[in-house]
Amino acid sequence: MVVALMTTVLRARSTPTVVLNVVEAPDPSTIRVYVGGKVVAPGIYTLDRGSRIAEAIQAAGGEAKGGDTSSLPMAAVVQDGDQVVVPEIRPTPKAAESRGTPAPGTTREAGPIDLNHAVATELDALPGIGPTLAARIVEYRDTNGPFTSIDQLAEIRGISERMVEILRPLITIRP
Repeated sequence: MVVALMTTVLRARSTPTVVLNVVEAPDPSTIRVYVGGKVVAPGIYTLDRGSRIAEAIQAAGGEAKGGDTSSLPMAAVVQDGDQVVVPEIRPTPKAAESRGTPAPGTTREAGPIDLNHAVATELDALPGIGPTLAARIVEYRDTNGPFTSIDQLAEIRGISERMVEILRPLITIRP
């Protein structure tokens, strides 16, 4: 579809001059989407309106080795100007431990984590803990002395009794 724009320009002698500017209008049945990250051929692709994320990734040659589409809503409809990025596979600390390799920043052996001797990076690897709660656990221990009961974790802001029950098989207390 081509749209013509007509402009009349008046000159000093008042002789009208007609100038035509031809501007190509975008096709309303297609959209343009950037597809990047771990795909075979990153770039900008023209897709049919109503296309899905899966189709956008396929237009870029599909997922490249090391790509992880598991977190993407593959059936979601993409819009004109959207950006679809396929992330890289990232091993979780639990996956690293199951392979017999310690999680990054830790050197501990497999088994329950000792609350009285664990460093923040070891506590951070526990499900639902993360760096903020790990720091609070270490701070609690430094302020109140060694843990005498796993139930004391519930006294720390951000740790519920339910979380303590989830963590119970993964932690221990040694003098």
